[in-house]
Amino acid sequence: MYQFLSELLSITHNLSSATIVVVPPFTMPDPTLMTALGAVLALSLSTMGAATASATSAAYATASREGIKSFVPVIISGVLGIYGLIVAVILSNLLQGESELNSADGYRNFAAGLAVGLPCLASGSGISSFMLSLQYPGTTSIGEPKQAVFHNQQGEPLLMDTPHRPKIESSSMTMTVKAMMMLCFLEALGLYGLIASLFLIGK
Repeated sequence: MYQFLSELLSITHNLSSATIVVVPPFTMPDPTLMTALGAVLALSLSTMGAATASATSAAYATASREGIKSFVPVIISGVLGIYGLIVAVILSNLLQGESELNSADGYRNFAAGLAVGLPCLASGSGISSFMLSLQYPGTTSIGEPKQAVFHNQQGEPLLMDTPHRPKIESSSMTMTVKAMMMLCFLEALGLYGLIASLFLIGK
């Protein structure tokens, strides 16, 4: 019993003499840095989507014989970059404002940059895939056109590549209107991101 009490007193003495280390609280990232990163992501991701869509749209416009109408996909693709530019300018103005930014503002501004950048990137990828399907009918993926199977008089199968001819030219005016409507709906994905981003900034 005496030995047990002496050990208990020894443990208590060691605990009382131990050095207590105070762990500092988690330091939030600088809200100014988060806002700047949001502006960078908004502009860079949206322009990546615009560049992806503009490249395939420009290739279609170059090969097309429709005149000024063939440049409509290029114009629609370039609008995606404008969405990111709008958000980047708004966020950069917040960096120069007189009011100080807190941690919540920094996170919201960072999320606002992603909210417009990622939808514009997805929209640009969708427009690019759609324009490729117009240029190369039967295309299953980028750079992999489907092969059409033809048979000769003896019934033997013959393989022929699908002709690389713009699909929209050989179609009626109704098909042209449908294609433009599809482009508008694909471009609207970036507009949804812009609206969500503006709500985050103004909250």
